[in-house]
Amino acid sequence: MMLTGLLPVGVLHAGELEEMNDFAERYTAAWCGQDPASVAAFFAENGSLTINGGEPARGREAITEAVR
Repeated sequence: MMLTGLLPVGVLHAGELEEMNDFAERYTAAWCGQDPASVAAFFAENGSLTINGGEPARGREAITEAVR
């Protein structure tokens, strides 16, 4: 899976690492919760998700279906 638009850890400012960890925990919980729409909600309306080098799913509806 590839997430686009994330900053490398070396670029984070004070407090941002905690925010990133919180995001990661919530994002992981959404995947583990087996609710595709919850995963898609983490993305912008026109965001994209590529799983295992496949074709990108663009938009929340397509992301929901890809996660399903």
